Amino acid sequence: MDYIFVLIYLCIACFIIKQFKITDTFHKIIVVALTTMIITGGFMIYFTSKKMTPNFFSRWFHTVGWSSLIYDSLLLCFIYCIYLYIENKLRH
Repeated sequence: MDYIFVLIYLCIACFIIKQFKITDTFHKIIVVALTTMIITGGFMIYFTSKKMTPNFFSRWFHTVGWSSLIYDSLLLCFIYCIYLYIENKLRH
């Protein structure tokens, strides 16, 4: 399931990067981080606004709270950096 979420988050970030024609690597990584924070923040607010249930996401967000934004952002940025590195190596 995590692979699907990572794919969805990166697809949304890449869509934004293409729409705004962002070419600078640093700015691309910032877009990935901000996109991840917005999406994860929305889910975190949704799940923590309700009583904790046995659902994995409910337990996760009630346990880690706002630090889930940092965790997810670092994870997605790291994966995106690896993607950029591999893409660069394949082009040359």
